[in-house]
Amino acid sequence: MKNITYADKIRKLLIDNINDYLKIKKVIFNKVDEDETIYEYMRDYSSICDLNIKQFIKYIISTDYFVILNYDAKRNEAFSTDVSTELNNLKLFMSNHNFNILLADKDVATSVYEAVKTIKNSSFYKRMAILKALTDEDIKFILSINPFFDEELGQYNIEADADFFYSEIDKQESTNIPNLEVYNELASLLIDLYMIDEDLVNSIVSDMIDVLNIKSSDIETFIDMIYDGDIIGVSSMLYQYYALRKEMFETNVPKK
Repeated sequence: MKNITYADKIRKLLIDNINDYLKIKKVIFNKVDEDETIYEYMRDYSSICDLNIKQFIKYIISTDYFVILNYDAKRNEAFSTDVSTELNNLKLFMSNHNFNILLADKDVATSVYEAVKTIKNSSFYKRMAILKALTDEDIKFILSINPFFDEELGQYNIEADADFFYSEIDKQESTNIPNLEVYNELASLLIDLYMIDEDLVNSIVSDMIDVLNIKSSDIETFIDMIYDGDIIGVSSMLYQYYALRKEMFETNVPKK
């Protein structure tokens, strides 16, 4: 189990406070516009926060917005063209610490909140994929703005290779608790990574194929499953990969 980062604590507090604010407004006014209420809170919270706390929150939420925009763009080429200008503008706002300008727009403020919520609710593997979408230049830029991002990198910026997928499954299997969810989550990770870095996934699949020892038509089927986002199919291949590699390991262990 991973440690809760400082940024995770800030995300939870921010979302909890907004939810409480929504509940209060609903009690008073019966019916409220949730997007408008979220915008009000995102825009005005700085006036009720200590200066240092305000800056810490802005570092984290602007980073979340940046990484989610970048992740969505990498996964959708059609979207990437539209978002490139937005990312460049966001970089400029972040570099100049113009966070108030960023939150002054209702649509942007609401999108920032949704990005924070997405990060907060993402699984460990999803957060791995989100960070894998960043370039070295992106990471260097974020670290120059957000002093808490290094902690996030330490938690989630993990090398993804065939050994990683095997060890993650093995951790679960060693508990003797059947859990198909870990296969599905790792299948989703492989599919996500393919949309972000095709060469990386081709390398992972190549190493897995050496263990699976399957014919060329089955190799194409495996790649097609990943490309098509077939979680069940990819999950099945991961199960076979783990079982065969485990069997190979146990066969080669010297008997006492």
